Amino acid sequence: QEVLHDKNVDAWTTSSEFKQDLVQLFSNSQNETMLEVGAHLGHCTRVLSRLFGTVLALENSVQVLKNNAARNEDLRNIVYLKFHSVMDDWSLFAQTPIHAVFIDAAHDYGSVRSDLERTLALPHVHTIVLDDYGTTAGVHRAVDEVVAAGLVKVKSFIGRAPPWSYDGSIMKDWEGIVLEPLPRETKEPPSLEASLLGSSWVVYPAGVFTSGYFTPHGLISFDRLHEAGSSYGPMEWRQATDQESGGRDMLILQLTEEPRWRFQATITEARTGMALFRNDGVVLVAIPQTMVRVIGDKLLSYLH
Repeated sequence: QEVLHDKNVDAWTTSSEFKQDLVQLFSNSQNETMLEVGAHLGHCTRVLSRLFGTVLALENSVQVLKNNAARNEDLRNIVYLKFHSVMDDWSLFAQTPIHAVFIDAAHDYGSVRSDLERTLALPHVHTIVLDDYGTTAGVHRAVDEVVAAGLVKVKSFIGRAPPWSYDGSIMKDWEGIVLEPLPRETKEPPSLEASLLGSSWVVYPAGVFTSGYFTPHGLISFDRLHEAGSSYGPMEWRQATDQESGGRDMLILQLTEEPRWRFQATITEARTGMALFRNDGVVLVAIPQTMVRVIGDKLLSYLH
């Protein structure tokens, strides 16, 4: 019965064809674990729970998780986690063998690309499913890029086949896509300096996470190795020594002109956040400019 719940009735779920294709795709997965990134209303969660031994259902909203759990209260193999797929730390899943991932969270390009990269870092994943491949440009672009980069291959398409009607428009591509990760050489992760080169970070007062005062404090752009432009003036920067950092990912930044502020900046493991400790006692936070919209949405969700 659950596979019959269709997009024509509820635009926020997948089509009945999509759900039926999931049943065919995962018919022998009873001993495996599915990670559902963006569980939302729980229609697909319910289908997946019939197919997998365990479903880890992720959502950034507590209320949405409660609604999902209420819909599926008769099922005992679903683990609900309040988790933001871009902002939160995927190392949470490092000790859990995850065999398949269904990506259906935020659909902007940056979020989908991040979800794909984090998924590909999970060692046991053999299948990745994405919804809205044919309806959303961000999903399409992110998928096409990882395919072109040789990180995955297209295993199949699922759901409604083109041409099909959605939201008053004719879709020219499939509703969903199934990817298979490809083996790749194990490489050392880039150094902290290399990973920051060419990136720009928006700086906020430290209280932004509780105050809702989202006006930026400044901008730092790591334009060249050891040279940065900023709204505060030109800067020099380098990775902190082990003695300075205590083994953590840390930068030392110094304004080259008055007031010649010096910063110690600690970086999150996922490199999605930075805490800046200025030598006059001021504490600031920074996020990559590419993630301002996604993180802004998360901050707003905290306040509401």
